[in-house]
Amino acid sequence: MSSSSQYILSLTANPCHKTPPKLSTVSLRHFNKHLLDMGFLALYYSSLYLAKYSEKVVVPTAVVQFGPYRWVRHPIYASTGLLFLTYFIALRAPLSSLFIVAVCLMYYDQKAKLEEGLMVETFGDGYTEYMKKLVARTGFI
Repeated sequence: MSSSSQYILSLTANPCHKTPPKLSTVSLRHFNKHLLDMGFLALYYSSLYLAKYSEKVVVPTAVVQFGPYRWVRHPIYASTGLLFLTYFIALRAPLSSLFIVAVCLMYYDQKAKLEEGLMVETFGDGYTEYMKKLVARTGFI
């Protein structure tokens, strides 16, 4: 086949952007959409409860034990990790998603330990009891 006939054939061929997606692509797209929705909802829900029980986000006035904080001690970190994971699943980059999960686990574990030290210093026994009640620090750990 000559190059001119290949060129003409390429003009008449069905372009990729007009072909219907495969079933696996559609289901993966819906799965990622739901994961993103869950991540954003968890981030919003956590921030809402944290803001409700704080003068400022940095200066808490009470140990928040309602909303997502009744299941996880640091739900904002957990939802951020979930969003990162979802982005890489959407990009179909499994090695990158494993890497980002590992980095999130290490980073947020260190950050949560520092934050919990400050919370124990600020709230004393109230936060210590809360820590005993909830084993999961960020949802992953």
